[in-house]
Amino acid sequence: FEFAKQAKSIMPDCPVVLLSAFSKEIFNRIKRHDRSDIDYFFNWNNSTDLIIAINKLIEDKMNAPHDILEEGVRAILLVEDSVRYYSTYLPLLYKLVLQQNAIAIRDALNEKQQLLRKRARPKVLMATCYDEAVELYKRYSTNIIGVISDIGFVLHKGDPSSSEKLDAGIDLCRLIRKENPTMPFLMQSSQESMSSLAKQLKVGFVVKSSKTLTQEVSEYIEREFGF
Repeated sequence: FEFAKQAKSIMPDCPVVLLSAFSKEIFNRIKRHDRSDIDYFFNWNNSTDLIIAINKLIEDKMNAPHDILEEGVRAILLVEDSVRYYSTYLPLLYKLVLQQNAIAIRDALNEKQQLLRKRARPKVLMATCYDEAVELYKRYSTNIIGVISDIGFVLHKGDPSSSEKLDAGIDLCRLIRKENPTMPFLMQSSQESMSSLAKQLKVGFVVKSSKTLTQEVSEYIEREFGF
């Protein structure tokens, strides 16, 4: 934390990422500190795919204002507050996005179109609380091609996990669907019972612990996100 503070004082715009093996003791210590100088927390899962995903996430955040608002590049909004889960899920999501984009590139008619499609792969914008998700949606709503969201998460950045609102994802879905009834929305939950609620809202649903999670998410993205 001291290093992060000094790094930010020297280069305020330089992203600082804390990468740690997961243990309750470590994360309880993290919660007790001032975390304002650390941009992201990730759980090391022994996969170099995570390092690539972190780089891409930071690049996407930096480039989003120009690429999305000025150049019309599309974006996917991911809402998840579990460090353990998004550390595993984010590399998977980037892999799927790159695969889908590669197919779109192959379908291009000429070399120029292929280059344009390669540069215009959808950005991934990640929110870890309700306020952040709403802010990102309102800022980039015209260029978001789909939302992937947990059902329960905290409302404000820095809130303790114990204050998680169990249906925050439902509130977010209703807010977005009220403004854009056709926006693709994929809900994720560790509770299979939530699938009935997703059905009522007419949105996609996957169980986080599903052995076929990758396939289900891939099929939903291919079918609904309009690559």
